[in-house]
Amino acid sequence: MVRKADRTQACSDMRGQGKIPARAPIFAIVAAACYLIISHSVPEGLSEYLPEVSLRLNRRNPESVLKISEQLIIEEKERRAEVEQARQETSQEARKPLDPTLRQRIVGALQVAPLNAHAYQLLGQLSELEDKPRTAKRLMTIASTLSRHEVRALAFLMRERLSENDSRAAIGYADILMRSSMSAGSDIAPILAQLSEIPAAREELVKRLGENPPWRAQVLRAFASLRIHDPRAPYELFSALQASPHPISEKELAGYIRYLFKLGAYQFAYSAWARFLPESDIHYLAHVFNGSFERNPSGMPFDWGFGTGREAKVGIFARPDNSAQSALWVSFGRSRAQFPAISEILVLKPGAYRFKGIYQGELRARRGLQWSVTCVSGLRAGESDMLVGQIPTWRVFSFDILIPADRCPAQHLQLSHMARSPSEQLASGYMWFDDIEIIRAEDAPPLDQAPPPQ
Repeated sequence: MVRKADRTQACSDMRGQGKIPARAPIFAIVAAACYLIISHSVPEGLSEYLPEVSLRLNRRNPESVLKISEQLIIEEKERRAEVEQARQETSQEARKPLDPTLRQRIVGALQVAPLNAHAYQLLGQLSELEDKPRTAKRLMTIASTLSRHEVRALAFLMRERLSENDSRAAIGYADILMRSSMSAGSDIAPILAQLSEIPAAREELVKRLGENPPWRAQVLRAFASLRIHDPRAPYELFSALQASPHPISEKELAGYIRYLFKLGAYQFAYSAWARFLPESDIHYLAHVFNGSFERNPSGMPFDWGFGTGREAKVGIFARPDNSAQSALWVSFGRSRAQFPAISEILVLKPGAYRFKGIYQGELRARRGLQWSVTCVSGLRAGESDMLVGQIPTWRVFSFDILIPADRCPAQHLQLSHMARSPSEQLASGYMWFDDIEIIRAEDAPPLDQAPPPQ
């Protein structure tokens, strides 16, 4: 009987004589794995950032071929744009033939990966550069069918549909494009917003926006920087959205209102803003919106706006004499204060008005607070006396306003601290304001008959 030790010794002797190459299979496996890694995995990992190195390791790696081809196409498009912009060369030079091997490389990559959408997109871009629009359109369509992430193909097809006045299909491609790449929104959103001028496109746009797509906010914000022929077109779009499951919100409306402000269309901006107010806020509409301070400011121009200051605070809080009502509160520290801006945009028509409100508090300062109405042109239409000192109970204050017939389409209502120098910024204490209103002068009672504060 052969002992275990003898068998072990015999095997060891045979390996020493080369009869049993124990490590040879392991080395073969390791070598094969290294080859696969070097020829496939490593090139794939390098294809994104070092495509030339990747291609040297594996000349049939389609991703490297396409990456290099894409860069060449981009460089050629940039070169042509520079030539045409600077006009330093002839148009014939700007259209010189492309490297003929470029198409061959991309086709070769397609032979390795026949369903590679990016390859079809690059071939489409080449055809576009070669002034072959029908071929480019066919290739871009194939690319977008194979993948919804080929941004240039989708953008090309969207432009094509727009040029064909097929706004419904163009919006469809834009929807896919912006869902696939949110970074494309900065370019596509203004295009969609401008489509609001076309009635047929507006209907499709309302349908898409009413579904609350992820790009909705980008499109609605685009109205803040548009150059459109009819500034009323977005208003029609927003009105139609009111009947959708996702009606327009104040935040979404803000860009359009700012756009109308840039145009100087203050009255129309006010009408548009008032049109989309929630029903619960309609009763606050007056010459001064929310003059009772019962509603939190929305940040819209025709509502109260509170800025930020230093050593001074503002806010809306429950009144000290009636917790069921709210009022505007202004507070100063004990050092130099930079007063925060408190303002609201008005659209008073030409004529005479009277501003009225109530206040109370204890403000110690060399110069007090002042309410004023100023035209957007800078013309002062009216202002109050400076309000300062100890006012233990509510006191009525008022002043007259005269809106001229010209150069005053809108006005700023503002509360300011009238400090003229750093030393006059020293203030301490607080002041409350409430029941701010502006009424036509002919409707205002005489000052000695003004009703007492509530």
